[in-house]
Amino acid sequence: MGNLYLATYNAALSVAWGYVLYLTITMSFLQHQSTQELYKELGSVPYPLLWLRYSGFIVLYPLGVASELTMAYLAMPTIKRTSLWAYTMPNALNIGFDYYIVCWLIIAGYLPGLPQLYSYLLGQRRKQLGAAAGKVKAT
Repeated sequence: MGNLYLATYNAALSVAWGYVLYLTITMSFLQHQSTQELYKELGSVPYPLLWLRYSGFIVLYPLGVASELTMAYLAMPTIKRTSLWAYTMPNALNIGFDYYIVCWLIIAGYLPGLPQLYSYLLGQRRKQLGAAAGKVKAT
């Protein structure tokens, strides 16, 4: 998935919004990673950090996904026009590959998975923050 992300970013550079969208994805990723690494390093986790870890996705997940999908959508005309990574037949391997079609399939693949993953994340949040709240009240 990382290669698609980088290729889409490179193709989206021809569109001014590409920079803004890349910034939103990067900010979301950095907030998530910094929270996760602090969580791993501290051992005992203060409740505000636990809350941030399990609540940040509520805003960051939709923002990140919307940015990724918008960048991919904006890059599609450039990908099609330049035949980026297209491998047409006939060739030595006797196979054809069209990156443009693969990108559309990946974009379409996001749609059924989004509600399921978001629901799962909400359930994990409820489970973790509910357990943490019980520990705080018990002590």
